[in-house]
This record gives sequence, C-alpha cells and structure tokens, in this order.
Amino acid sequence: MLSPMRLHTHDVGEQAERLRHWDQTYVQLSPGGFEGRIVEGWFGSIQVFRETTTQVIHEQGKSRNGSQTICLPVAMSGVARFRGADWTPNACATLGGGQDFDLCTPGTLDVVAVSLPCDRLLDIAETQGINADAVRRALSTRSLLSLRPGSGEALRCMLVELTSLMESDSALLTNRLARLGIEAAIYDTTVRLIADAIHEVPAVTPAAYLPHRSVVYQAIDYVESRSSEMVSVNDLCAALRVSRRTLQMYFDEVLQVSPLQYLRARRLNRVRNKLRHGDGVLSIGQAASDCGFWHMSQFAMDYRKLFGELPSETVARFGGTGRERLPSGSLPD
Repeated sequence: MLSPMRLHTHDVGEQAERLRHWDQTYVQLSPGGFEGRIVEGWFGSIQVFRETTTQVIHEQGKSRNGSQTICLPVAMSGVARFRGADWTPNACATLGGGQDFDLCTPGTLDVVAVSLPCDRLLDIAETQGINADAVRRALSTRSLLSLRPGSGEALRCMLVELTSLMESDSALLTNRLARLGIEAAIYDTTVRLIADAIHEVPAVTPAAYLPHRSVVYQAIDYVESRSSEMVSVNDLCAALRVSRRTLQMYFDEVLQVSPLQYLRARRLNRVRNKLRHGDGVLSIGQAASDCGFWHMSQFAMDYRKLFGELPSETVARFGGTGRERLPSGSLPD
C-alpha cells in the first residue's frame, strides 16, 4: 500500500512533478505568489487526489496509463478551460488513460479526482445493467460531462472526505476491510455519476428462470460465506448473474429493503455484536473499520438510525459481556 502523499508548495514546478504516474508540466501565467496543495492516496489500483492551485496556471501532460479519470470542482474563482471547452462547477472533467490534456485554470481552483482502471470500471457498469459500450463512447468522445443539479455531490463529498482522512493520516485507512469498502463505494458512485451524466438508463436483465426468493437467499448465502470480506452489490450481481435493477427488485419484494440496505444492515449488526462482546478492549472505531466502515460520522448516524442508540450507548449497556446490564434489583433472564 502506497502511503498518502501530502504536499504544500509555493512552486508550480514542484506541484506538477509530485502527482504519481502523471506526466505533466505547469506554467504560471498570472503575476503573484503561488500556493498549491496536493493530497493523494491509493486504494488498490484506484488513485484519489485533491489539488488546489492559486494564480492562473496552464497545465499540460498525460494521465496515467490504463486509467479513466473523473475530476470534480470543489471551488473555482472563474471558468476554467479544459481541452478547449469551458469547465464550470456543473460539469465533471473526464480523461482516458495516457491521454493528452490541456487545462488553463482560473485564479483559484480546488478539485477532487479519482483515477480508476478503465476495464474494471466498464465491467462494473455491465454488472449494474448499464451499457458499457455507451459508457465507453461517452468517455472517449467527451472531455466534460454536464451534471444535473446535485448529481455530482455523492462522489464529490466522498472524495473530499477521503482526502481529509489522508491528510490527517487516519489509522482506519490501514484497515483492510475499510479499504475494500472504500474501493467498492468509489466504483459504485462513479458508475452512477457517469450513467446519470450520459442519461444511460440501467437495463433489466431477465432472470425469470430463478424464483425471486431463491435469488435473494443465494445472495444472503454468498454474503454469509464471505464474512471476512467486503461484499458489494456489484459482487452479488456478478456472482448471481443478474443486473443491479433485477437484484433490487427481488430484494424489495422478498425483504422490503434494497441489496445495499441489506449489506449495510448486516455490517452494522456485526459491529453491534463486536461491541457487545468486546470486553471493553475493542474501540468503536476499530469495530467499525473491521466491518468495512470508514466514514465515522455517517457510520454513527446509520447505527443510531438502525438500533435507536449510538455505538457508545451500546458499549455502556453491554460492557463487553454480551448481556445487557440490568438496573440494580432487576431479575436476570
């Protein structure tokens, strides 16, 4: 695992050189002192980074080979020019692997980006019932994807949170299951953003040869047999050979929850069991990250929503014994 890279510099050349596996040159065009920042980290073969520049900068170069990069503005002081087109906050920039790029920044530009293996991205689009050829065509022919209001927020917020964790050198980023959860979430959220931007409606894969209940319980068995892994909805779709839309329909019918809700609830229940039996040694953060959670404030909200109490209240009530602490004078079970 590559350690996160954090850079604060006053030199555009240094900033251009530090992003790993990118070949780029920056030229400062506006007068005045430059200040730049980069925070970058890796999750498997996924590269995530946040970059801030001041002054007007002309950036040229090539992205890393074999990747597809999606870049979203967090803040910009004006309109940027990306590969000859106006780039505004309501669009995301896209760049194929090893592709030439040309960017002229406004006076201040703050962006978050994710660079993923292109083949894996297309495979996951297929498992979600999205036409991979349509995705490939859109990404190869468009430098900017227009976004409907709010449609880029999920990915933008996720990448901002991840780079904040990298900047603070959070220990949970070393947890294997938390990292697998991050990878799955990045792929899923990126595919959804692209599908929405190109108006590609997920197709429904016929699966009438399998009774709905049987498919759902096959999915549950698959999850249970991999309790030490971070199983995603995409994994279930691939294993059962059904589309995401089909799997969602079956789960709604049988359990009245979505596959994603089921997987999250199952992991939250695992955390609760760990806290009940933790003997006061296992921290809440460790229990959560061991079950694939990495966004601790979101985890706490989801936990409280499901169980009606905060994780700390569970610890206080059970104290690692597995049995609820009863008030003095109460009869035991």
